[in-house]
Amino acid sequence: MKRLLTEIGWLRWFALGTAILVSQSAHAHSIAHEYDLFRSICSLVEFEASPKLEGTFDRILVNKYVSEKVAARLQDRGLDYPVEFGRQCFRRTITEPRQLTLWFVASLAEGPSDSPTVASALIVHSFYQDMHKSPHEFPTKIVFCPSGADISICVANHVVAYFDSTVLMIVDRIQELRKEGRR
Repeated sequence: MKRLLTEIGWLRWFALGTAILVSQSAHAHSIAHEYDLFRSICSLVEFEASPKLEGTFDRILVNKYVSEKVAARLQDRGLDYPVEFGRQCFRRTITEPRQLTLWFVASLAEGPSDSPTVASALIVHSFYQDMHKSPHEFPTKIVFCPSGADISICVANHVVAYFDSTVLMIVDRIQELRKEGRR
């Protein structure tokens, strides 16, 4: 009986692992397809912060900076696509053909009481054309802004680095596939 339970437990874990791999593969295929088709980007960085931190960053500066860096990263790869930023393009996403929307959320919190650092949890949700479909979500990243740092610039740099390590990696892989003639 014990052996049977062990085998059932192993089969359950195997089935769960297989289901996860299959769903990740389908998710990756869907992302790759959408990231191959986009021809413009809407970038929005939103903040969630305690009242104490609310006035310590500039939302417009962060959004503008991130959109400029995203555009520069794409141009470095020969992709001269327009990159808009802020709520104005976010609302239009449903009607824009071939637009990829990147919705970054930075949740800011005060660091430990013995350290005046600011911690931020970053996540990006991406939508392609239809915001009624579930977004693609990337892993949350925890970052810190040291004491005395300009929070706007610090968070903006972290968002750009997060973009580089998530979205830009997919764009780069699609470019490689195109060069190999597989796309």
